[in-house]
Amino acid sequence: MKYRLQQIREILDHPANRNNRISAFLRYIKWNIGRRLLSQANYVINFTPNAKIILSNRENYATLAYTCGLYDFEEMKFLIDYLRPGDIFGDFGANVGVYTALAGSLKAIVLAAEPVPDTFTRLQENFRLNSVKGQAIRCGLSDFRGKLSFTSTLGGMNRVATSVDTETTEVNVLTVDELVAETNLQPKVVKIDVEGFELPLLRGSTRLLPNLAAIIIELNGSGKKYGYSDDDVHKFLISSSFSCFDYLPGTRKLQPRNEYQQSKFNSLYINLRMLDEIRLRLEEN
Repeated sequence: MKYRLQQIREILDHPANRNNRISAFLRYIKWNIGRRLLSQANYVINFTPNAKIILSNRENYATLAYTCGLYDFEEMKFLIDYLRPGDIFGDFGANVGVYTALAGSLKAIVLAAEPVPDTFTRLQENFRLNSVKGQAIRCGLSDFRGKLSFTSTLGGMNRVATSVDTETTEVNVLTVDELVAETNLQPKVVKIDVEGFELPLLRGSTRLLPNLAAIIIELNGSGKKYGYSDDDVHKFLISSSFSCFDYLPGTRKLQPRNEYQQSKFNSLYINLRMLDEIRLRLEEN
């Protein structure tokens, strides 16, 4: 009950719902009735006027996507305001492709990587559903080329397996720099959501990093199981000439912050060498 009340509060306080909380609450009720009556069904929803996504009870963010649309509001609004048709967007740890669908709806070209076979199949379905241009690649991303075992039964929380995991699948892995070279797709912005394996991925991205404008990255303490902390990721990005910012969608401004986000999962890092150019683009109508 405590979790349910917390989720309702999050939905009602979400920026997309603050002016129409009653409608948001009714969507929440409708979604929960539907998902119980049709527990094994897949649902196609519009989470923006131009972006669709296939959801099911397997996605841990499904309720927020249905009730809020842009559930990662600041980060998703940053993409909407920054990306231009023809820009290349990297969705690393794409899961079923919510960010891929959003970027595709903005006419960006998407380079998406997802390692788990079942999840990758659904990523491909969302690629087709949204007529996304680009490539979806089934692979893991690390600081070496080879193979790694991934969990296979955790839905949106699948990750590089540890010694205690039993239900796993072996996946080919390569570096981001190799992925970029092999696809000839060099992203301008990337979203990284790899359930704790961020640092190895970044270490395999040293040729790409100087050319990136921005990184949206999930930091939630998951790296501990692999022997490093969110502070290690933060320090690596700072040493690569990035700095952490808040994006203020109402004014389209970037506001510097001293550390990564700790009250929510995602943090936005901006390449300081491109800061003026990025600010000008964001302020364009």
